[in-house]
Amino acid sequence: MGELLSELNWLAAIMGGIAYFMIGWLWYGPLFGKAWMKEKGIEEHPESPEPIVFLYSLILQIIAAISLGLFIVALGGSSAIAGLYIGLAAGSGFVLTTVGVNGIYNDMSLKLFTIDGGYHLVGFAAAGLIIGLW
Repeated sequence: MGELLSELNWLAAIMGGIAYFMIGWLWYGPLFGKAWMKEKGIEEHPESPEPIVFLYSLILQIIAAISLGLFIVALGGSSAIAGLYIGLAAGSGFVLTTVGVNGIYNDMSLKLFTIDGGYHLVGFAAAGLIIGLW
C-alpha cells in the first residue's frame, strides 16, 4: 500500500476531486437542476444549503478521487484514456450500482436515478481522465 501511496500523483487526485465537485455545480444547476428538484419534490426556489454542505461534499469527492487514483496506479494506468476507462469502470461498477441499490429501497424514480447516478459516473470519468493525464 505504501508503494501505491508514493506513486499516486496527489495533486492530480485533488484536482480530479475538485473537477468532480465542479461538475456537480453544473449538473445540479443549469443542466439538470430543475428536473432534479421536480423529481425530489422540491419547490422551484428552495433556500440555499449552508456553505458547510459544499465543503463536506468537496472533501468527500476529493477522497473519492484519491481512492480512484489508487486504483489507477494499482492497475498501471498511465494515460488519460486509461484513467478515463478506469474512472468509468469504477463509476459504473461501484458507484452507479450503489446509487441503484439505495434507489430501490428509497423508491427512487428512474429519472432521479439517471440524474444522480449519471452525475457520479461523469464525475468519476472526469476525475479518472485528469488523474491519468498527469
